[in-house]
Amino acid sequence: MQERVEQLRENIWWWLLGSFVALLISGGLWFQLVYKDPQRVFESMLRGTMSVTGYTKETITEQGDTKNVEVRRLQFGTEPVSETTVTQQTANTTVKTETISTLDQQYVRFADIQTEQKTPDGEDIDFSSVVGIWGKGQQAERAANGPFVGDAISGSDQYTLVIPMGNLQAEDRPALLQYLLDNHVFVPTYGEMRRETVNGRQVYAYPVQLQMQTYVEYLKRFGQAMGAAEYVSGLDPSQYAGIAPQNVTMYVDPLSRQLVRFDYNAGIARQDTFSSYGLMRTIEAPRETIDATELQQRINQVVSGQ
Repeated sequence: MQERVEQLRENIWWWLLGSFVALLISGGLWFQLVYKDPQRVFESMLRGTMSVTGYTKETITEQGDTKNVEVRRLQFGTEPVSETTVTQQTANTTVKTETISTLDQQYVRFADIQTEQKTPDGEDIDFSSVVGIWGKGQQAERAANGPFVGDAISGSDQYTLVIPMGNLQAEDRPALLQYLLDNHVFVPTYGEMRRETVNGRQVYAYPVQLQMQTYVEYLKRFGQAMGAAEYVSGLDPSQYAGIAPQNVTMYVDPLSRQLVRFDYNAGIARQDTFSSYGLMRTIEAPRETIDATELQQRINQVVSGQ
């Protein structure tokens, strides 16, 4: 009798062990085959762009001997704000500017200016009287909601083709996602997806075709959902009918489902890198400012040697 009990206990132990191992194996297979499935990851990334409370985007653009590095940090909420640092480099000049934008105000200052250029009298240009001074001005109509609707809408050049992000109302998200999927706004080639490493993170690199007409329609709908209907009212998707799709590469972290990098393949060396999703930090408006027009006048006077 005792031997039967011991045998039963042993059988139960082995059964439990086998079940546990099977659970681990099945869980691992589910993680690899389902959770990390390239299509699921891509579509989850699209869904996640509609519930972003904040993020940082670094844009590096190189053309000839000119290099621009822009670091923009955006925070959404009841009082959206963005903080941008731009460093422009040419063969003999480096200019660094800092900008803080709210929905109704914009503050800008020159953080540093280094140049080999001379005044009309041949003297070195002394920018000490203008560096570090904040200029304040109301947002222009075009820029009023740009940072908060999305860089793609606020961009002024043909290469600005990114996914707008923001923290939309939960009830608005399903319809927007369905529009993206039904109208094939972003068309990834899953069979050509590559596994790469970006900033130490394993990512999926998707070759993507961006359909311009439906893309612009999506920007318009996204802007409306962000509460900026007046700002995006001028967007006309019909103007983009017949335009060839734009080829881009989108890098997505399969674990966090977040867009990590966006490469442009349109004849310009430009790369956008995304990080610090949801990381909030206090951004305060400057207390001491002058009018932005006056700041520009001072710059002009310094350059002209007046």
